[in-house]
Amino acid sequence: MKHRRLALCLAVVVAAATRELAADARCLGYDPARIVFCDDFDQYCNGNDPDHPWSGYPTVPDYGCPDDATDPNQNLFNQGWIDQCAYGLKMQVDRPDPLAGQVYNLPFALRYRGSTAASIAQRHSFDLTSVIASRHPGMEAVNGTDEKPLVLRYWGWSGTGTYPNSPMYVELMLDDDPSQGPDGDWAPTDYVWFDCNASPPAKRYPIVCQQWLADYTMADCPELSSRVHASHCFGWLAQLDRNPCDNETGRKPTMYHAATFDGLKWYDLRLDVFPGYGDFLHYSGGAWFEMSVRTDSYVVRLESSGQGVSQATIPRQYLGPFNKIAIGTAPGCELDPITGECVGGPSARECWDYVYGEAIGWSATYLDTPVLYDGVYVALEGACCGVDGTCSVIGRSVCEAAGGHFQGYQTPCEGVQCCPLPFADTDHDGDVDQWDFSAWQLCYTGEGQGVPAGCDCFDRDSDVDVDAGDFAAFNACSTGPNVPWLQSQLPACVP
Repeated sequence: MKHRRLALCLAVVVAAATRELAADARCLGYDPARIVFCDDFDQYCNGNDPDHPWSGYPTVPDYGCPDDATDPNQNLFNQGWIDQCAYGLKMQVDRPDPLAGQVYNLPFALRYRGSTAASIAQRHSFDLTSVIASRHPGMEAVNGTDEKPLVLRYWGWSGTGTYPNSPMYVELMLDDDPSQGPDGDWAPTDYVWFDCNASPPAKRYPIVCQQWLADYTMADCPELSSRVHASHCFGWLAQLDRNPCDNETGRKPTMYHAATFDGLKWYDLRLDVFPGYGDFLHYSGGAWFEMSVRTDSYVVRLESSGQGVSQATIPRQYLGPFNKIAIGTAPGCELDPITGECVGGPSARECWDYVYGEAIGWSATYLDTPVLYDGVYVALEGACCGVDGTCSVIGRSVCEAAGGHFQGYQTPCEGVQCCPLPFADTDHDGDVDQWDFSAWQLCYTGEGQGVPAGCDCFDRDSDVDVDAGDFAAFNACSTGPNVPWLQSQLPACVP
């Protein structure tokens, strides 16, 4: 009996160790304690290890990998990653295995899709906030320092001649700027159209404007923006090509160098642009892409099977933390060459309807096993406007859990105008009634007469007065005495 119990215990230990080794292997063999996030994509068709500690894996194991855009593996992928513009990045099985025989790297990866009538998709992103908080309570984002760099590493592969035309990179970013929408403050891919008017018939290609130009100039691009975005990227972006009509490159956007975004500008990495070595050339075959984020710089490293190793150290323009990872190319908008504004307004950003390569359909570009590890964890603290109109500097998750409005990472309360929720509930009793109207009435000035002190929350149209238009906004939120204000009951109310 003693020997049977010992054998049983050993079996349990071995099984647990095997599961742990399998989990380690799925993330390139890194210690689970070091990992912020990983997704090797294999689990979508091979089932999920219930003891696996990282998000990005589907909750329900799935088996079988049909090569179809509607298969359940693709749907599971889209559940974990925020799907923008449909199926641009597709789960794919028929590609060379860069690490054949390893348990974590079965022949299954992301493949980039060009434009078709059914799909003009380009990008997926994953929110790291809950992943970080589950393992580091109170923390919501991660950054890198000189003492503990934050490292992103992934594998890319391409068939002969297809890399130079690829628009697929991996991005770390922060989603803390409300003006940038729900997906975060991504690297700008705003563009101007470049027309190739000679025979064969004209083609129109987007060229990304916010890029390092050195001695070059680009027609039709406005002046570069001085705005720093909460983002760093590393991968391919053929749309940095300043002359896509060049016959020698097949009259299409072509970029033989890897690309990076430092928070301010895109760079097609070349020898001697930054301290380091190598020319970041990569024509075809497989390569490891690595980005190591430090205190005020980041190191990009390309280990190419065809062109050797390149490395460069780049000053960080954005120094803050990250809470999202994205794959693909962000939506962009056509720029007015004079004003630099989006043609059609900011909402005009879209995924480019553009065929990558000469044929419509799937390219031969793949990405596999993105792993993010090490770094330091931080709380996203900043000014929080509470439901009572007061301001305090607290974490974003704490603020939102209490019903407050987070004003942005590292935002101080000084200069922040906090209004009650809704703005019309001046006595903070949960309804909007005659008592609240009496406060509004004392602030009324009429058109063009300014805003009295303490009445800023009533100037709803920001035209520096409290007039009839502002009364309409107040009235839309009115409930009557002892009737709780609920947004769902008053859809016309802008709180």
